[in-house]
Amino acid sequence: MYVQCVDPESWWKYIQNIDSLVKGTAIEILKHTRRAIFPGSVILHHLKVEPHRDIGDDPDGWAAFLCFGNFDGGYIVIPQLNLKIKHRPGDLLLIRSRLLIHYVDH
Repeated sequence: MYVQCVDPESWWKYIQNIDSLVKGTAIEILKHTRRAIFPGSVILHHLKVEPHRDIGDDPDGWAAFLCFGNFDGGYIVIPQLNLKIKHRPGDLLLIRSRLLIHYVDH
């Protein structure tokens, strides 16, 4: 829903992509919710991630960083924008992950 509000054109591309990926599979139910638009997910638990770009992502696409848990610390760093953002439980961050170098730091 957030991507649909921020970038409706990319949201529609994601919908078409996920529809083609799940057609005829057991997870086809996802296409009916219109909430699951990303074809993959990564869960980080007590893990520091080195600086990188997500080179497999669409250049105009989005990556969603959603934070869960009960903890102190944790930052999303985007060096090109000179940003170090404290990532707290409940926070959602959308970035162009193929274009921007990013990493998780403690």
